[in-house]
Amino acid sequence: MHNAVCDVMRKWLRQQGRDLPLDAKDLKAQMKVRPYWILEPNGGLKQRFSGRNSETCWGIDVDKMPELGFNPVSDEVFTEKVIASTNESFDDPRKGDLFSLIDLLLPKPATGP
Repeated sequence: MHNAVCDVMRKWLRQQGRDLPLDAKDLKAQMKVRPYWILEPNGGLKQRFSGRNSETCWGIDVDKMPELGFNPVSDEVFTEKVIASTNESFDDPRKGDLFSLIDLLLPKPATGP
């Protein structure tokens, strides 16, 4: 799964004209000293993605990544965004760029009757 995340990140960065010169091992070494890193218990973290079997994964606390993850905003700013948007195009001001990757990994909601 770690390499799959690196592949998604590379694709996402390429679309922005940037590059990811790190592999999964390098990326983990840099991230595990950051406050947003969730320590892995014995056996590693496990998560089920898109209905597949549980996979070993890394944990990142997006609340501790204000530059890319969760961005706290005032109630006034949030309310203005909700009022100015339609249901189809709500741009949540609390979500940083990392949520683009998170959304790719989450299952898509069912539509239709």
